[in-house]
Amino acid sequence: MATLPFFGDQPFWGRRVQALGLGPEPLRRPVTILKLVEAIAALEELNVQHNAEVLGRLVQAEKGVEVAVDFIERQAAINSPSISAFG
Repeated sequence: MATLPFFGDQPFWGRRVQALGLGPEPLRRPVTILKLVEAIAALEELNVQHNAEVLGRLVQAEKGVEVAVDFIERQAAINSPSISAFG
C-alpha cells in the first residue's frame, strides 16, 4: 500500500504501514510521477502481498471481539458504584 498522508494521524499510519512491511515510506508532497512509480515498484520489492497475508492470518487468529468485551466488562465492574452503596 502506497500512502500519501496529508492530515491528522495519517503520517502515523503511513509509518505503521511501512513498519509492518505493507508499503514503502510514505510519499511526501509534491508527488511526482517518478515518486509514484518508485512507490509502486517498491510494493513488489517489499513482498507486500506475502506480508499482508501473514498479517491477515495473525489478525484472524486474534479473538478481538472477545478480548474487547472482557475488557469492557472488567472496566464496568471496577468503575460501577455498588448498588449497596445507595441503599
